[in-house]
Amino acid sequence: MDSYFEEPLAKAKIVKEGKDITIVAWSMMQLRAQKAADLLHREGISVDLIDPRTIKPLDMKTIINSVKKTGRLLVAEETPKTGSIAGEIITSVIETIGGVRVSRLTMPDIPYHYIPEYEFSTVPDIEDIIKQVKSMI
Repeated sequence: MDSYFEEPLAKAKIVKEGKDITIVAWSMMQLRAQKAADLLHREGISVDLIDPRTIKPLDMKTIINSVKKTGRLLVAEETPKTGSIAGEIITSVIETIGGVRVSRLTMPDIPYHYIPEYEFSTVPDIEDIIKQVKSMI
């Protein structure tokens, strides 16, 4: 039997519900953000973790509603900072609701490395996410 399934386009998944900060992350960064959220929970920091699942179309309504609740947004992405989707998400949030604390966690502006030793030195990890969240709380 096939294990085929479908996911709706433009419908984000709320991975964890929290009240202190919204983290938007997808793919590998969503997995890292989920582990970071678990560790932060042990310290009393509650994370609303959103996986947009699709970038275009993007479910900004779910993201905006979360940020209205938490007042803080961190977008974690495994690409260089300049020209990132993170910048677009943050801009949309500021244009829509403003008055919230925002940050993005990305690679430095260098080409993406496909050599594991270099990837681990440039792509944000769980500790980077935790550090960034704590700096925003």
